[in-house]
Amino acid sequence: MVTDDEGLHVEYTVAEHPDDVSDAALEERVSAYEYPSVWSLYNETGVVRTNHQIEFEAEHWEFLVRRRRWELSCAIADDSVEALGISSDAVVNMQMEVKPDRLTVVEKLHHLRTLTIPEIDEKLHDCPFERTWAIYESLTPSEGLVKLFNGENWNKIVEGHASALESAFASDTGKSLNLSRLEVEVCSAEVAGDVLKVVFVVRGSNLTNEEMQDRVNNYPYPETWALYGVPGGVTQFQGPHSQRIFDGKSWARSSRASAMRWRRPLRRTLLLR
Repeated sequence: MVTDDEGLHVEYTVAEHPDDVSDAALEERVSAYEYPSVWSLYNETGVVRTNHQIEFEAEHWEFLVRRRRWELSCAIADDSVEALGISSDAVVNMQMEVKPDRLTVVEKLHHLRTLTIPEIDEKLHDCPFERTWAIYESLTPSEGLVKLFNGENWNKIVEGHASALESAFASDTGKSLNLSRLEVEVCSAEVAGDVLKVVFVVRGSNLTNEEMQDRVNNYPYPETWALYGVPGGVTQFQGPHSQRIFDGKSWARSSRASAMRWRRPLRRTLLLR
């Protein structure tokens, strides 16, 4: 046996062969035979591992990667090996990175040298990934939810800092629902009078719309109010004033006396200056 750049050369002799088979016919048979046992030995050492990147362009992958990662990775692997015509265990590793507008996947594949990297990349690029997209499409958004913010200056925030407002609102909403901000989508932010109305949808929550709306209504939204200039929010901006009536005829004297008590320390402070 001799090996060179062209391959393996084997010289052999045939001890006996049928009298009715000529040497030329024997050579023809040998040339046409596929030698599966020999090639199986070659394939054991002719296997390589290569990395391949796949992009899924769409928003809101965060929930699937965090909550349904195993199901998602199996779907990507099954779609990949089907497109490449290789065994189901060919995907030996997979890394995922969620970006605002896409999911980036890096697969490590175990395959024969005869399947080149350009061939793999082309086939993966043309693959429809039907199983993968079916999982993504099952992630339906909630119905439209609403959050109101009272305040006179919201129009300035919307006009001058719309992007920052949307980011802060998504962050606050995500925290109120124990989700990533990437799972919150602002549909509109409009000011009418002294009220900012934000309409939004949420993906990936197991809560009902009513439960989500209740949590949102009771969350202080500190990042959003910080843009308005009110750190942590102020209750007077978030709802109507309450009124309590105390019956009695002498409240006027009590009010004047209380006002005098509050004014006295102020006069004393001025004298010290």
